[in-house]
Amino acid sequence: MWLRDHWSTEEVVYEHTTYVRDIAFGPEPVTGTPSSTPRLGFFFSEATGAGGGKIYYLPPNNRPAELYFRVTIPWAGDFAFDEEGNLYLSSGNRVPAKIYKVAGGTLRTIYGHNEPIKGFVVRGGRIYFSNWQGAIYVLDLSTGKAEKVFENPHSFKWLSDVNFRD
Repeated sequence: MWLRDHWSTEEVVYEHTTYVRDIAFGPEPVTGTPSSTPRLGFFFSEATGAGGGKIYYLPPNNRPAELYFRVTIPWAGDFAFDEEGNLYLSSGNRVPAKIYKVAGGTLRTIYGHNEPIKGFVVRGGRIYFSNWQGAIYVLDLSTGKAEKVFENPHSFKWLSDVNFRD
């Protein structure tokens, strides 16, 4: 695999017992005394659709994965964290689609959409998401309004995720 300026061999760091739906980086769960400099941790999910799903945290040093959050609604979507460490989920390719925010351990619907909401990134008070077709939208969290910021139906059949290149 190419890493910015050199080739590197891939290495297995964890084998899960079932498929992995999505991956994301987020704040490491705090155990003991909180650090003044939060570190990023690696998270992954499994989702069963009608049966809900689970989001796991993978600790460093090849320790076993830890259950981070159990999704109790029908879910086969994606997840992401904002800069403050808040967890968000999308409903995936279901229509009507929703974006949820986890607050106090429970899901709260913050947005509904008439197209699928697949992969997304939360940055600067906005959620940028793909529609599993050929468009990218941006949702302003302060107003609850979304607008299409990119569309190319001819070259992207399944635009499934978005992110920023820092």
